[in-house]
Formats: sequence, structure tokens, C-alpha cells
Amino acid sequence: GVKWVQTSLSNQAGSWVDAAKDPDALNHPYLYHAGLAKSSFADGTRTVYYRAEDNNGKLTTGLLTIVVDTTAPT
Repeated sequence: GVKWVQTSLSNQAGSWVDAAKDPDALNHPYLYHAGLAKSSFADGTRTVYYRAEDNNGKLTTGLLTIVVDTTAPT
């Protein structure tokens, strides 16, 4: 199983935020919510870094590239 998950917008020491396990963990045992503040996401392309450790001590890291567009459709 998953021991912990963290996310970051800068991949720097001190920038990591604990991700929250889904409230419906019984039905979604591996779903975590990033825990990053909405105000952290200005329009444009952003990189979200993640890292997780399982109960055996294996660490996994990676990144996601997302596009943020807060302009309402017309």
C-alpha cells in the first residue's frame, strides 16, 4: 500500500505539500488530492511534481505538465 504522497510546484526542499487521501478511500484506495493552493496556479503551462513512498520503502517520483486557463469561455 501507499505510505504517503507529496506534491510540489518547484521541486525544491521545503516546497513539498502532503497530499490528502480521498475521503472515499474504501472505493478509491489509491486516489490522493494534491493539496496545492488554487492561487498557486496562474494562467499558463505549469509543472506539478510528485513523490510517493509505499509501505516497503520504495520511493517513486515524477511530474505532470498541465495548462491552466482561468478565462471563462465566451
